[in-house]
Parts: sequence; C-alpha cells; structure tokens
Amino acid sequence: MKNLLLLVLLILSYTYNSSAQNYSKKDAKKIISKSVDAIKKINSIIYRIENSNKSFSSEDTSILEGNCSLLKVNKDPIGNYHRLQANWISKGKTSTVVQLYDGKKISRGSINNNSIERNTIYNVATDGYNAINGNQLRDLLYNNAFDVGFMKQLTSIIGRFFIENCIMIDTMYKDIECFKITYKMKNMRGEDAIQDSYHQYIVSKETYLPIAYIFYGNFKKMPLYESTVVDYISINQITDPNIFTVTENNNDNTTVVITDNHTQKPVSIQNIYNSFDSNTMLSIVGSNINYLHALKGNIIVLDFWYLSCPPCLKLMPKINEIHNEFKDKNVVVIGINDIDDSASIKKFHSLHQYQYATTYRSSIHFANMFGINSFPTTIIIDHEGNVVKTLTGNYNNVSNEIKKSIQSLLKKQ
Repeated sequence: MKNLLLLVLLILSYTYNSSAQNYSKKDAKKIISKSVDAIKKINSIIYRIENSNKSFSSEDTSILEGNCSLLKVNKDPIGNYHRLQANWISKGKTSTVVQLYDGKKISRGSINNNSIERNTIYNVATDGYNAINGNQLRDLLYNNAFDVGFMKQLTSIIGRFFIENCIMIDTMYKDIECFKITYKMKNMRGEDAIQDSYHQYIVSKETYLPIAYIFYGNFKKMPLYESTVVDYISINQITDPNIFTVTENNNDNTTVVITDNHTQKPVSIQNIYNSFDSNTMLSIVGSNINYLHALKGNIIVLDFWYLSCPPCLKLMPKINEIHNEFKDKNVVVIGINDIDDSASIKKFHSLHQYQYATTYRSSIHFANMFGINSFPTTIIIDHEGNVVKTLTGNYNNVSNEIKKSIQSLLKKQ
C-alpha cells in the first residue's frame, strides 16, 4: 500500500508540475461546472464502482467494489430521493453485501460461498428503521467522490481562498478522451487541518461526467488517500420504481432480482446463427471456442450472470452440475458475463472449481442483444441455433427444468 501511495503522489506531482498545460484555470472552471450540470441531470443510473481509501492509520485501508442501481423519486418515506439496488464486496473477503430499498422495505443481507449467511427485512413505517448503508453507496457517486457541493466551491469565488493552483490537460482514460483536472490546495492553519492535499478529476469529454477521482493529503503526518472509478452502464433508462421490490420467499427470506436495463421484455433473439454473423468472437475463459458459429450442431445452455449478483452465484453450482452431466453428449454450457474482467472470473471459477466456460467483459454486450434484463437468466438453444426455452432466476426446480429441456432436445436429434 505504501508503494501505491507513493505512485499516486508521483502521478499527482507530475500533473501539477507539468509544463504541457493546455488550458487556463478559467477553462477548468467551465469543465467542472459542466460536470456539475451533467450529474444534476441524472435521474436514474446503473453503474459499477470501485472505491479505495486510506485514513488516519497505516492499517485503515479499505477497497470496495460493486454494482449499484439508483432511481430518484419524490416523497420518499425515509427522506431519500432514490430507490436502490446495491451489491458490494470488500477485497480480501469472500462475502458480498446485498442491499435493496423499494420505498417501503429495506432488505440487507450477506452472501458467502453461494449461500445467504444473513438477510433482514425492515419495514420503514412500522419498524422505525430510517438508516440504510445504501445512502453511503449513493454518496460515493453524488455526494462524496463526485461531491456536487464541493465541485461548486471549486468554481466559485470561495475557491480562491483554498486553491493554490489548478491545471487541466487532455488525457486518455480507459480509451475515453478526457480532461484531467488537478487542484493543489493551500495548506490551512489549525491542528486538525489536512495538509499537502490534491484533488484530481478525470472528466469525459463526451458526457462531461466524472469517471475517476483521486484525493491525496496528509493529516498529522499520516497519509490520506482516496480513489474512485466509475463505469457507467446506463443513464436515465430506469423509469419504473416498481422494479425495486423486496419480496419474501420461503427459501431465502428475500428474493433479489438484479436487472441491467430494468425493462421487462422477452428475449429478442430467436436464432443465434441468424442474429450473429460468422465472425462474432467470444471473449471466453475455460474453452478453446473463439467463434460463436463454431458451436453449430450442439445444444447450448447460456447462463447470464455476473460476480456481484447473489442469485447468479447460487445458481452456478447447478449449472456446473449440468455441464458435467451432459458435456459428452454434444451439449455446451457457457456462462455469459458482460460486466466482469477475465482475471476476476478465472479466479472465481478456480476457487469454486467450476468446469464450464464463461465469457467476460468485451465490446459485445450479449445481455443487451438478447434483451436480458434480469439475472440470472438461462437460455436453452437447440442444435440449429433456435432459442427454445428461457428461465429467469434461481428457484428450487430450475435445474430439473433445464435438464428436462436438454433431454427432450437430445431425443429429437
């Protein structure tokens, strides 16, 4: 961690001292103002976020990553203006924290090794429960890393009292053209003042939304550090607050339906070979199959999932069992993951000894192309490429239904 902090400091120092200044301080103010306006226009958002921070002691370092869906609403019972679906995992730990708020009930749970360790539902009106960690998750985007109030101060007259210098340059970040804006703050008097601090924003030139934030400073000679990176999956596509629903279930106590674009619609592809050309590549781990059309002649089972989806993780042992049962009968089982990177998936599959192949994040978003909006979703495809069955969720009989469909198709061959 010490090396990471030194690297961050070097990056910030280089930015601050760079002689290749492309813009004036006035230009930087304009970009920050546009970024504030872009954030304010967000009414709903689905995003993936990674946040790491260190504060006040050498042991106080945390790294969190997860997915979150938010929708602003009016007259919220607990005073917040959103509906929330969030799934978080702390690096170094195996459990995923799951939180869902639908305006009436709050569900909080923990998933560990594919099983629910704990899950509690609070009724906001009757239980008097008026705090949800989801506020903190939302704040990471709206009120903390991308703190609109603080960003406004940077562009106001007040800014001159605490900003020592500001530099903005062009940069590429994750293949996105961006502005990199670095503020070096003045050292303030006072025993509890943070010294030698920098704030850096990386702002997309296309959307003006901030996609990364770095803070560095010292408090009583102890380093402080925070970094937030956001991947925006969709903006202003959620319109129906009813998709955030806490429901009780005999098995889990809570059924969490995790959606991508939050619009309920049938699978939009009827035949995969007609819908995808012969050059469609699969970014895949656990298989030598590189092209979709190489699967012709096989019965195919596609399991749409991602790492921070608890029902997906619970279904995966069943999918692996199906793979092992039918792998020698011209049946190909493939996990479809459009969100997570190959290294994370390899590590997870290795940890649980899953034998079937799975795709990873690439330029092709298969869930969107199939019209998949709930996870997990399992699609069964016959040897000619026709979609014959779609199953949504992880429920008691799902494995048997998949097996029956496969057996029926095998008899027809």
